[in-house]
Amino acid sequence: MKKMLILAALLCSVGFVGNAGAATLVTVASGPQAGAPYAGSITINPDNSITFVQVTGEYDGVDDVAYNVINNSANDIGGLVLTGAGIGDFDGDGIDNYADSAGNSKGDYLDGGVGDGSDTSANGYAGYTDGIKNFWSSIQLDITPGVDQVDLQFGNGLAAGDTSFFSLEAETGVPSTLNVTTSAVPLPASVWSGGALLLCLGAYLKFIKPKVA
Repeated sequence: MKKMLILAALLCSVGFVGNAGAATLVTVASGPQAGAPYAGSITINPDNSITFVQVTGEYDGVDDVAYNVINNSANDIGGLVLTGAGIGDFDGDGIDNYADSAGNSKGDYLDGGVGDGSDTSANGYAGYTDGIKNFWSSIQLDITPGVDQVDLQFGNGLAAGDTSFFSLEAETGVPSTLNVTTSAVPLPASVWSGGALLLCLGAYLKFIKPKVA
């Protein structure tokens, strides 16, 4: 009985934690490209269609491009599946070396700079959602000759109305095409909340509620 009560208490304490809802958009606050709208955008619309706006330039001035993601749908989004020429050939200078977790420029690194070297791994390209680092769940190079597929996962998921950002390689400058599809959140927070509520109620009825004489 003691173990059941401890488990119920833990689930009750974490089952109702919501999304902070803080926006994380890439912005250029300083440096040679200050104010330049260099990032492209991927918008999930209310009907779950996707509007894609291509980047206008490379944030490092060479071969790396960034995208903002805006979720205007009513659904939480788990991640994106992205397919394009050479997009997954990550070489250590992802957007996390140039922008902080809020999407602001770290300094005069843009347009030919080398970034601050804070994350030279593949996940240094994955960006942030609500201050939580995104990550790649899969990186597949050359699924067809010269075409890569990468699966991006948003921190704890991209909530309805929220925003995120990430980056990709662009071996020949701005990518000519980029195919984008969404992936579901593995387990919606509502499922955890509902399960926690039922377990709490069950524990109360079984172990806590006084018995009527």
